[in-house]
Amino acid sequence: MAMSAEKKGTGHFVLIVNTDKDPELKWAEHAGDVLKKKDKRCDIIKDLNLMDSPDRDTMDLIADAECAIVLGGDGTLLRAAGRTVGYDTPLLGVNLGNIGYLTEVETSSLDEALNQVASGDYYIEERMMLAGNLGTVSGNALNDIVIARRGALQMVHMDVSVNGSFIAEYQADGMIVSTPTGSTAYNLSAGGPIVSPDAKAILLTPISPHSLANRCIVLSPDDSICIRIKNGRDGAYPEVDVTFDGSRGAAVKAGDIVNVRRSDMVTRILRLKRVSFLDLLRKKLT
Repeated sequence: MAMSAEKKGTGHFVLIVNTDKDPELKWAEHAGDVLKKKDKRCDIIKDLNLMDSPDRDTMDLIADAECAIVLGGDGTLLRAAGRTVGYDTPLLGVNLGNIGYLTEVETSSLDEALNQVASGDYYIEERMMLAGNLGTVSGNALNDIVIARRGALQMVHMDVSVNGSFIAEYQADGMIVSTPTGSTAYNLSAGGPIVSPDAKAILLTPISPHSLANRCIVLSPDDSICIRIKNGRDGAYPEVDVTFDGSRGAAVKAGDIVNVRRSDMVTRILRLKRVSFLDLLRKKLT
């Protein structure tokens, strides 16, 4: 999908920096210098993910930008996606961490990538997101919405329904509801399938299920999932949390229901090369 004409070529970029990965802003300032040599305007935003409530000026900078360049790792990009949900600004991930499936650019090719972005030679992928709610707590997630035990020695008892129809009772360490983008994250570690990010599906993967019959279920993107938390064995009170992309969590108690569906929002990822997902997967897994 091509970027809208009113944003592509505006020449304004923001650099969203994880200062744990770039404490002295070496990479951020270098990226800014490369873009400024191409007559682009740059603003540096430090630790967007740590801001409880980003101020209006910060969010206006992001809204105005042709692209937000995120320096950190996949986690930094995920948190930036959560902060900027509903904005039209695409994200370009620069990997300052370890394995990155979402961050396309490595530091070894940063200058080349920035020059390509400055010339407008890129395209945009739109990734589906999930929307979840638990009472008054709600959130969107690019990777996953996770229900997980807080206590070390307890199981989570859950009744799962899809589109109003009961599917099964699960006894597990938790449940991962993920997008295709999130299939290579926690879902993969829990034994779920790897799904191409351009697929349209919702994955329901139990974490360490206590029954061999419980397996990952691949659902339609239009399905609506309802997960009801139950008391444990002998009426034990569950200690459970729900998180959205690993953050913005809330405590869940017995009787609570977590609803998950496809979000009306998408995350726009800026891409420089049309590399197939299978090629990327081979490189990351070897």
